[in-house]
Amino acid sequence: MGKSKLERRPAVDFRNKTSAGMAGLNNDVRSLVIRYALGNNAAAKNAAVRLADRLGKSMDDRSPFTLLLFCAYKSDKLNRLVIWAFPKDEPLHFSARGDRARIKILKDAFSRS
Repeated sequence: MGKSKLERRPAVDFRNKTSAGMAGLNNDVRSLVIRYALGNNAAAKNAAVRLADRLGKSMDDRSPFTLLLFCAYKSDKLNRLVIWAFPKDEPLHFSARGDRARIKILKDAFSRS
């Protein structure tokens, strides 16, 4: 956790449209992210596909190629969404076990590009 700096992550509090001061505000991407992070399995899968489609269509080649990874953790006490962005050609190993996820940057990998 020390290398990832997750302990210094910015906190974002998502509130629904019915919260005070939020009436009439709506954002499709925000709604999909909330459904992905907080919805049941079917709703989360549908939101993930729609979010990937939406983000893929919005790319205009101004940004470098990047792996965008969304991970949702759900328990009785806590729901958490972590979003990582990794640069192109950075070889990674992702594993998840129980309520823990690990991403390691591989140092002994070969890239054809």
